[in-house]
Amino acid sequence: MSGIDWALIAAGGFALFGFGLWSFVRGGFRGGGAKLEKVPMTLQQRRAWWGLAIGGVMSILLIAVVTAGGPSTYSQNEEMRYTSLAIFAAGVIAYFVMLWLTGRREAEVAVDERDRAIMTRGLAVALIAGMLTLAVWTIGLTEYYWETKAIPIDFPTFILWTTVLAALLGREIGVLMGYAGWRSHGEG
Repeated sequence: MSGIDWALIAAGGFALFGFGLWSFVRGGFRGGGAKLEKVPMTLQQRRAWWGLAIGGVMSILLIAVVTAGGPSTYSQNEEMRYTSLAIFAAGVIAYFVMLWLTGRREAEVAVDERDRAIMTRGLAVALIAGMLTLAVWTIGLTEYYWETKAIPIDFPTFILWTTVLAALLGREIGVLMGYAGWRSHGEG
């Protein structure tokens, strides 16, 4: 399979996952035809959706740049390295700007025990996502490059990106799923 094939598979998987998450959070998988009352989004939910959008766009752009040139030419193509580094830096900066802009309003918003519990769960999901990403990279690269006993210099950068993105997206998904669970299962 070529890099474009893998990029299309990744984009399709990302789209299916996004649709599934959106359906779960919006109540699309609940049976019985019961409709939940409309509850306004909390600040944390808005932050999570914005963070998910920023992380998703950053992921798609990085995948597009790397698959356009191929991961094996990454260390040899200076323009590709700088473009991908700029995308990563812009995404991280955009995420922190979003947190700063929404955090200025946080003083006006009441945060209760439910919100604190959901934020804690979101961080737990981020930790698990980051750890799983590192485990996949470690096992995959070790097995693939077992004969040479060394991985190419390109991969530590990819490991950094994917771990940061997995943690960022994991936190946002954890927050959204936490609010969806609280809304559908009541106070218990």
